Amino acid sequence: MALSAKRDRWRTTNSYVVTNAQCSGAGAYDVVLSNYLGSVTSSVAQLTVVAPPQLTVPLTNQNVLAGDSPTFVVVATNQCGGGFGYQWQFNGSTIAGATTNSYTRTNAQPADSGAYSVIVSTLAGIITNTAILTVTLPLQANYSAGPTNGYAPLTVFFTNLSTSATSYLWDFGDGNTTILVNPSNVYTNPGIYTVSLSAISGSGTNTLIRTNYIIVLSPPELVVSPALIDFGLIATGTTAQANLVVSNAGSAVLNGLATIGSGPFAVVSGSPFHLNPAQSANVSVSFSPAASGSYSNVVAFSSNRGDATNSLVGHAINAPVIIQPWLSGDNFVLSFSTTTGFNYVVQFKNLLNDPAWQSLQTFPGDGTVKTVSNSVSSASQRLYRLSVQ
Repeated sequence: MALSAKRDRWRTTNSYVVTNAQCSGAGAYDVVLSNYLGSVTSSVAQLTVVAPPQLTVPLTNQNVLAGDSPTFVVVATNQCGGGFGYQWQFNGSTIAGATTNSYTRTNAQPADSGAYSVIVSTLAGIITNTAILTVTLPLQANYSAGPTNGYAPLTVFFTNLSTSATSYLWDFGDGNTTILVNPSNVYTNPGIYTVSLSAISGSGTNTLIRTNYIIVLSPPELVVSPALIDFGLIATGTTAQANLVVSNAGSAVLNGLATIGSGPFAVVSGSPFHLNPAQSANVSVSFSPAASGSYSNVVAFSSNRGDATNSLVGHAINAPVIIQPWLSGDNFVLSFSTTTGFNYVVQFKNLLNDPAWQSLQTFPGDGTVKTVSNSVSSASQRLYRLSVQ
């Protein structure tokens, strides 16, 4: 290809501009210099025209399941032909250049989701493209629960471990269902229950059934009788004893303990207790007052199925002090000391074998000495008795 210019006898330098160079303009350019002595031809460097790259197969978005190995394929072309270098980058990692290239993400996992890019570079320019990789787990129903066994009513908490679902349907096996993600369910009746979870998405439904998953037991039941033990009135320094009956009205083993706070009442035997269903046992309680007075307390029962309290009451008095009785004419005179809070009853009968005592007089105790006088003129003998209530 000859390079020509306008003749100018005085000009020793010249230039030629190739405007809007195209692929067809590539090649060798020569310069011919002519004067009256002749002409000289000089070769100019080769002109190479390179067009910007084009992606005839660009990156495309891919949605795959975990474990798949998606491949990104890109094909670049140079409309002018000829060899030239490419620089490929897939998501920031430079790989060998070629007109066709690919990148495979082996065993893709959800953490690999994101944007993957390619950069193709030549002397004529740069072209880029980006594709989004979305890796999802397969639709799979899964869950855990706790506790899975215990006494009714049993509250069970469920944790949803499903993947790739958009909605859920739970069936707890007791007639209750829900669409909550992480529900709880109260099993009110004893039994063995099968639980199922259906994980639902646009691609379908996956269901996990766990047979005999929840075991609800009938609980033990603590029953104690009577509700109150009244030891009545006893003398100080003595001991009275009574029993409370502890029963298991449930369907599991009942374990428990009976305790009494400080004072004249105490648990003698029967604690701790271990009762099978429908079994009963006695818990013996004693009353040992050291001083006169009225006393009360409770027996506190604690067990693996509830608590109970049963009341205790008792009264104690020192033996009344009787002052030497005497006769005053036809009257028999009796004096005795009293204690506040008790009633003193004086009774008599004329014969030892009389079936009943006759009340003579009742005195409320107030801490003073009381005196009673009774005529004995009509009786050959008379027997007297003093009792405290």
